Amino acid sequence: MNDKSDANIDLTNADSFPFWSRDRIRFADLDINGHVNNIAFAVYCESGRVHFRETLTARPKPGEKTDFVVLKVSITYIQQGYYPGEVDIGTRVLKLGNSSCTMGQGLFCDGDCIGTAETIWVYTDQTTGKSMTMPDKMRNLLSPYMRGRED
Repeated sequence: MNDKSDANIDLTNADSFPFWSRDRIRFADLDINGHVNNIAFAVYCESGRVHFRETLTARPKPGEKTDFVVLKVSITYIQQGYYPGEVDIGTRVLKLGNSSCTMGQGLFCDGDCIGTAETIWVYTDQTTGKSMTMPDKMRNLLSPYMRGRED
């Protein structure tokens, strides 16, 4: 079963996200120019994805055979972020495929979007390293997150 994605989702709009996380801007996140380094944006996205994943089901235990792995991350940098501060991380599902899930995220500081990201997760057999069809149980857990706050 392939669900279609909505290409009209505005990841810079906070109302597009049904799930939220928060991270803090650390002094170590700054670059030589005194603003948040591009790598820190990736860390904030990871924090949001991990929090999202851990709310769906219990974290897989070492040795469990299936879970998502990241295939691709694409980040768009919109504005600079500064220390001190906090980053609100909006997360939503953009698309569900047979074995993949495309996530959309927005990074917000004081209500302003400083960046967006899209991540492709692939449901994988950890033993073989091969993708596999996502179970209906997982698909059903992810589906509600294809809607934003106002959907």
